[in-house]
Amino acid sequence: MRKYTPAIKGGETCAYCGEAATGYDHFIPYCLAGENTPLYPACIECNSIAGSRVFDSLSAKRSYIHARLRKRYKAAIRSADWTQDELSQLEPKLKSIVIEKLRLREVIIRRLSFRLPQNYGEAKCKCCKSVFSRKRDWQSFCCPDCRINYFRGTQSRLQRGLKD
Repeated sequence: MRKYTPAIKGGETCAYCGEAATGYDHFIPYCLAGENTPLYPACIECNSIAGSRVFDSLSAKRSYIHARLRKRYKAAIRSADWTQDELSQLEPKLKSIVIEKLRLREVIIRRLSFRLPQNYGEAKCKCCKSVFSRKRDWQSFCCPDCRINYFRGTQSRLQRGLKD
C-alpha cells in the first residue's frame, strides 16, 4: 500500500530553515508511526538530514538540522568577504565562482538564523477542538481524557465497520 502525503501548498516555508518547502516531514518517521504523525513543511535538504531519527521536540530537531548544516557548509560560512574592487580584478570564470560562493554563504546564514513564529507550537485538540500549547510536537490532545475519549470512539467505529 502506498502512503499518502498531501501536496505542498504554495508559499509554505520549511519549518527548520525558512526556505521554500518542497514537501512534508513526518515528525515521527513514517516507518515508526505510520500516518499518525504530524506533518511539517520541509525542504528536501532538511528532510533528508533529519532522516528517520526521533526527536523530543521541534526545537531539538531544528537544532540537530542546524548543526548538520553548519558542519556541511563550514567552508562557505567562513569564506572571506570580497570588495567590488577585488572582484573586478578577477578573471570572469573565477569571479563567477567567487560570487556564487558569496551567494551560497548568504543563503546558509539566512537559513541558520531562521526562527519559527511565536504560536507555531499551538494545536487544536482532535477531540474537543480547543486550542492548546503542545508540550511535545506530536501531541494531538489537550488532556488525557480527550485522548481516551477519542480512541474509544475510534475503536467503536472500527468494531462497527468490522461487524457490517
